[in-house]
Amino acid sequence: MIQSTRLRAILLLLLASSMFSLGGVFIKLSSWEALPLNGARSGISAVIIAIAMRKMGGPGYSWPKFNRNMILGAVAYTLTNLTFIIATKMTTAANAIFLQFTAPIWVILGSFFFLAEKPRWIDWAAVGLIIPGMALFFADQLSTEGFYGNIVAIISGVCMASMVMLLRSQHGNAGEIVVFGAALAFLIGLPFIFTEDFSSTNVLLVLGLGIFQIGISFIFYTIAIKHLSAVETIVIMAIEPILNPIWVALFAGETPGFYAIMGSVIVVIAIIGRVIFSVQDNPVGLEA
Repeated sequence: MIQSTRLRAILLLLLASSMFSLGGVFIKLSSWEALPLNGARSGISAVIIAIAMRKMGGPGYSWPKFNRNMILGAVAYTLTNLTFIIATKMTTAANAIFLQFTAPIWVILGSFFFLAEKPRWIDWAAVGLIIPGMALFFADQLSTEGFYGNIVAIISGVCMASMVMLLRSQHGNAGEIVVFGAALAFLIGLPFIFTEDFSSTNVLLVLGLGIFQIGISFIFYTIAIKHLSAVETIVIMAIEPILNPIWVALFAGETPGFYAIMGSVIVVIAIIGRVIFSVQDNPVGLEA
């Protein structure tokens, strides 16, 4: 029974990661600007996730009262998604997703400078690998737009790191924070949605982003991580940044350059290696 539950969790996380990875190609194919696109997909996903939480919570479920960290977490969630879409529009999908994937490093640095926590050797080793890895992404970006897109992608990683720390502080209400953040993004983007082109292609892309890429995938993710270790989670989730540029290359004709590919490999190795060594050093629990 335990083995079957774990296997189901692995399959759900694999499916969630694959669905998350569709973001790059859907964003590239859509002609909508970042603000309305993020607002529309967030509004759809908010409804789906809220309904799922209500059903999974049972008859005794009640919406929690908001506190400061929940509100900040919702804002961080909104900024994470918005900056990722902006970055994907401005630079290659590979650069956007892999530079955002550096979020754990910003968690390490933020904990050191703002929380006075002492990082371990593996933390600094990961930072030492990822910084030159990040630099490689800029070697392929000769245009001004690509350069600034990379900067926005790094900012997205910082926003994600903030979101992760805030969600952890309110782990019992993580789902509610996501719903609130998605609703906030919808309200921000709402005035601009009706100025966009509602062609059948754009409508299908928006629905795909809201229903599958965020909504259902997030539900699968929250169910799966309850039954998996930190190593299993981070290794399986690494499928997202790997598949993301592959979908874009296949369906949008965009391929990352040699240096960006090398940087991607370094980032993935550093993140996964850091988690594996952290679990070995601390088998009971893993901090960011």
